[in-house]
Amino acid sequence: MNRTRIIAFLLISAVATTTNLFSQITWDFSSSATAPSSSLPSGIASASIAQFNTSTTGTLTNSNSSGYTGASGGNNLAFSAITGSLNTSSSTYFEFTLTPTSGSSVTVSSISFGSRSTTSGPLSLSLYLSSNLTTAISTRSVTNNNNWALVSFTSLALSAAADTPLVFRIYGSGGSSTASNWRIDDVSAISAVPEPATFAFLTGAATLGLAAFRRRSLRVKPANLPAPIA
Repeated sequence: MNRTRIIAFLLISAVATTTNLFSQITWDFSSSATAPSSSLPSGIASASIAQFNTSTTGTLTNSNSSGYTGASGGNNLAFSAITGSLNTSSSTYFEFTLTPTSGSSVTVSSISFGSRSTTSGPLSLSLYLSSNLTTAISTRSVTNNNNWALVSFTSLALSAAADTPLVFRIYGSGGSSTASNWRIDDVSAISAVPEPATFAFLTGAATLGLAAFRRRSLRVKPANLPAPIA
């Protein structure tokens, strides 16, 4: 195997060994309306939830969630949703913010949560990135029958640049009364953060490969030297 092939093999091997740390962040609202109930995974500096465009401030209630896999059965977050069709400027939504540690980036692959709408509450839940409120990533229909149900957004690839918080929103719309009640519980996000060691390995492999390639390119073989002048 010549040196060029060795360099190529080294770089391909570096790419093939890239790994991610997959972690789950959860909010069961057992004691806080904003902070996650799980510990923060490696690569995530902070995580929070907030609600906006509500006719009342979101409050923790002890009306137990139930009827779906993973229901914690304790506190949940309740607020009154704005009536009418979806409007990203005025409809009620709750917002996630995942802030990576220095030098890291974060990608979210799935989001799930328990949702409950009263008889005049939201009928449609739409997922957006806050950086793009023009097009919904995905939308789910829900039933406003006072029953809890699990809502899932899967096969996602929500990401932001390194050192940039990932912020996404879930809007509730289609309700028929400003007195409607929308509750959420057991919010879960699956995130992937590239391991810091992977970045170091890739950088080192690329540097070594480039240096070896340059040395080979600058070397002139004796057979190619011009003949001595007599």
